[in-house]
Amino acid sequence: FERHLYDVADLLASGWGARRALLNAAIRHAIDFRTWESLVQRGGITTAQGARLMRALAENALRPPRPARDPTTAEPT
Repeated sequence: FERHLYDVADLLASGWGARRALLNAAIRHAIDFRTWESLVQRGGITTAQGARLMRALAENALRPPRPARDPTTAEPT
């Protein structure tokens, strides 16, 4: 069964180029039963909130990475 879920994740992530590996990981997490058990049963959120959270995770996986910040440079206030 788990292999089937991974195949589904691969299919959903196909065609996304260089960001595909990160998107694939996000999709695998989103379709894993244990994720939903943790979010809804133990985390106390609704399935709709969980769906929005998993959508945000997948969308974030598609964003280009931000450049690393120099820790010696002060942040503007």
